[in-house]
Amino acid sequence: MKLWLDDVRPAPPGWVQARTIEEAQRWLVTGEVEEASLDHDLGVEQPDGRALVRWMAQTGHWPKHRPVVHSMNPVGRMYMEGVIERYFGKRPEDA
Repeated sequence: MKLWLDDVRPAPPGWVQARTIEEAQRWLVTGEVEEASLDHDLGVEQPDGRALVRWMAQTGHWPKHRPVVHSMNPVGRMYMEGVIERYFGKRPEDA
């Protein structure tokens, strides 16, 4: 399945929408996520996309393919892409 994390923009056809980090985590732990496209800013007083990629690095719950960050927030996007670059495909104990 394809996971789209965004609280504002609708998921493209064929993608499953997650509006919060918790929703995305529930999908990722199933092991069924092939692709993921992630936003950084997820609303007021909500954990942002940085929290999700840190969690993926710590737990090893990655999609099968390298996640893409579609956030319009340049600082958040750069941080998330850095975590993905450093930890995607590695075991949690290496994170």
